[in-house]
Amino acid sequence: AGPDRPLRLVVLIVVDQLPSWTFQRDRGLLVDGIARLVAEGHTTPRAVYPYAATYTTPGHAALATGAPPDVTGFPGNSWYRPALGRERSAQTDDDSPVFAIPGVSPPGARVDGASGRALRVDGIGDVLRRATGGRARSVAIAMKGYAACMLGGRHPDLAVWYEPRLAAMTTSRWFAAAPPPWLIELARGHPIAAHFTDTWWPGDPTRLAHLSGTPDNATGEGGEYDMGTTFPYALAKASDPAKALRSTALADEIEVDTALAAVDGEHLGEDDVADFLAVSFSAHDYAGHQWGQESWERLEVLLRLDEQVGRLLRGLDRRIGSDRYAVIFTSDHGATPLIERSVAAGTPARRIPPAELEAVAEAAAARV
Repeated sequence: AGPDRPLRLVVLIVVDQLPSWTFQRDRGLLVDGIARLVAEGHTTPRAVYPYAATYTTPGHAALATGAPPDVTGFPGNSWYRPALGRERSAQTDDDSPVFAIPGVSPPGARVDGASGRALRVDGIGDVLRRATGGRARSVAIAMKGYAACMLGGRHPDLAVWYEPRLAAMTTSRWFAAAPPPWLIELARGHPIAAHFTDTWWPGDPTRLAHLSGTPDNATGEGGEYDMGTTFPYALAKASDPAKALRSTALADEIEVDTALAAVDGEHLGEDDVADFLAVSFSAHDYAGHQWGQESWERLEVLLRLDEQVGRLLRGLDRRIGSDRYAVIFTSDHGATPLIERSVAAGTPARRIPPAELEAVAEAAAARV
């Protein structure tokens, strides 16, 4: 890029729950897209977030706006709403219904409305719109609704995310009057429900064992939706295959399919007014929470993500030109090692069950 060939697209890639200690340890294993970004770009070894609420929503809102949670208004992914008497997710907005995809979503399936309405300050998409008189377009994509709804700012041109109950990537009325035709075509041509009977196999079990230094079912691991703690993972055997899919490497493949379809469908990068595409890869976070940063599963997701980032970059090379777009690669928050590993190493620590914390809090409240 240069004065005669300005950037046409800026791409923000977020890997959910990628701590610097994990990335520095594993970066030598990456040989495709992430390796290309490291080789061709500038790397900052450590990012410091000046707040304690290192959850997905506050992190994505900070990336979109440059502001901490006390400014954006997000203390977590969800919180208790006194007026409603219950907890609700950050993106929940009853006035912004989420679209079922005709011919794809199960009949009668419903989910809570969603939007970026609760974001208190403008983000990248909002600033771009004002700065270019509406000529620049901004699109945010994630598996998580509260990631997609925050990553583009209050009013990006479009935010797209995965709704398990609807078995599709979709959006809400806050972002569009109806699902874009390209999104419907993608959902029908590549139905996500067809993968609910897939089996997630490790690429090379021997290599995973060597690289991780742990057995497949190491102490401290746990799987949601009855998935268990060892490869292979048959989604059909999960208690909720639609949700279990989010923890597998397949989720990143779905996101890249969606991102490339969005570049075409939303005409991103077609003129010399730079557009904005944000893609948040959520599977790494789901795998980290279930099996831990040291696990085979989390490592397999990262290795496969490297391939998918490479596919995304090659798709952008063909569509836009390798010198006509720029990429920012980062994470929304980090993670700690499994406490069981610290205990095994002799550190005096233990895992505290949530019920124990609740009991202490209830007892303290009763004394007030």
